[in-house]
Amino acid sequence: MKPSDASLPAPAKTAAPDVRRRAAAKKQKVQQRTAKPNGAAPKAVTVQRCIQRLIASKGEARRDEVLAAARAEDPKITSQDVLNGIRTLTQRAEIRVDPEEKSRLLPSERPTEQMAAG
Repeated sequence: MKPSDASLPAPAKTAAPDVRRRAAAKKQKVQQRTAKPNGAAPKAVTVQRCIQRLIASKGEARRDEVLAAARAEDPKITSQDVLNGIRTLTQRAEIRVDPEEKSRLLPSERPTEQMAAG
């Protein structure tokens, strides 16, 4: 009976390195996603920059214009990337979607004094 007691701690010791190995692999994947080998910005940043640039120049932006401008910088950008960029900027209250025309993006309704200060 004593030999079976001695074998119990062994599985606990072998599980710990596996957990550490998975955590290290997960960290490595996160770093790989954010770093671009050619120094290019991530797609989300490119899309957000294009939205802000169009709104600043024309006072509004259309989804198809944003997609075209973003693809000019990075051809791999999809309409899903544009949707994600719009969602991010609306959550930050930097832009808003026209309630009557969903493809039209407008600047946020914050007063200009707050925008200059913030």
